[in-house]
Amino acid sequence: MGYRQNLAEALRLAKETSDLSLTAFAEELEISRSQLLEFLKERGNPRVETILHIAAKLEIDPAALFESPFRSKPHPALELIFQGRTVLRLVAPQNRQAFLDHFTQMLTLLEVNNENRDS
Repeated sequence: MGYRQNLAEALRLAKETSDLSLTAFAEELEISRSQLLEFLKERGNPRVETILHIAAKLEIDPAALFESPFRSKPHPALELIFQGRTVLRLVAPQNRQAFLDHFTQMLTLLEVNNENRDS
């Protein structure tokens, strides 16, 4: 699986966990809607700068887009991060720090659990 498929999978996963329309999602990524559609269809030839930009917007390591395969590996932490970003929008501003603290603890526990499972 190449970087185009990985990019499409990352974008699909992020889109699935957002409440945004395709147009709004493209705007959040700061790319055109047509460019987003091309990437979702595993077409186009994104420049390295574009891949780095999208990875930064998705808050993922750009190297994950070049690993193979992207989705068939367990990515529970990545899914939690995308879902957490969506939920954070719903949390009152005065409670966001507490939410982020608890969310970070959940990710840490998940990482420890995965390390123990792999041992």
